[in-house]
Amino acid sequence: MPKLDSQRAQSLGYRIARLFRAAAKNGDRLFARHPVKHSQIPLFMEVIHQPGRSQMQLAQVLHLDKAAVARKLFALEKADFISRRYDPQCRRDKLVYPTEQADKLLPQTLDLLETFNELLFQGFSPEERQNALQVVDRLIVNLERALDEEES
Repeated sequence: MPKLDSQRAQSLGYRIARLFRAAAKNGDRLFARHPVKHSQIPLFMEVIHQPGRSQMQLAQVLHLDKAAVARKLFALEKADFISRRYDPQCRRDKLVYPTEQADKLLPQTLDLLETFNELLFQGFSPEERQNALQVVDRLIVNLERALDEEES
């Protein structure tokens, strides 16, 4: 298995997969008592960050399939954290808005996300932290560009 070990040692994908799984487990623990599940947080935060986007736009920006977004939005709507309204310009689309409940929950959510970031960057200098963010941003741009090219 020397070739496999060598490939794994050089594989960014393997490391990202491990990071993703470890982040998910730690995020689940951190958000265990939070009313919004860790897996719903990216969608919750996107709705708060830019209210009035369609479900389709949210699916695109988060790289999720439409059905997954619809299920997550249903759960958030049932818990009174978002509301969906038909787009007056296109009645087939629903626009998503945070509720007052979501706004009230935002400070606690931001505190937990900061705690999560501190966990991720434990032992990093400010310079290493900034460099890591820049590298990850470049990786995201590369992969999003590849998706855009495929869709064109």
